[in-house]
Amino acid sequence: MDKEYFQTLTCPEEKAMYMREFTKQRKKMWDDANGEKVFIYRRKNTLKRCIKLCCVPTPASIKKYGFTEEEMRPIFRSSWINRFPEANDIQGIEV
Repeated sequence: MDKEYFQTLTCPEEKAMYMREFTKQRKKMWDDANGEKVFIYRRKNTLKRCIKLCCVPTPASIKKYGFTEEEMRPIFRSSWINRFPEANDIQGIEV
């Protein structure tokens, strides 16, 4: 952050805008420097989100993150039970 430039800003809106841009740039730099951590974080959250929302990830996401059958099984199960609640009562059917 250029402290001298920041000190010259008088309007609170200008300071807020400068801080937002600075924060965005810093986050982008961290993402670029920690690409593998970001990839793992997004992969894990994609699985969590799909289970929570009872939706299946797109084929592009499946290919990008390399989801396995074991990882996809809970997603299909939550999606199936959400659509057909009575299926939860049926014994002997593995989803």
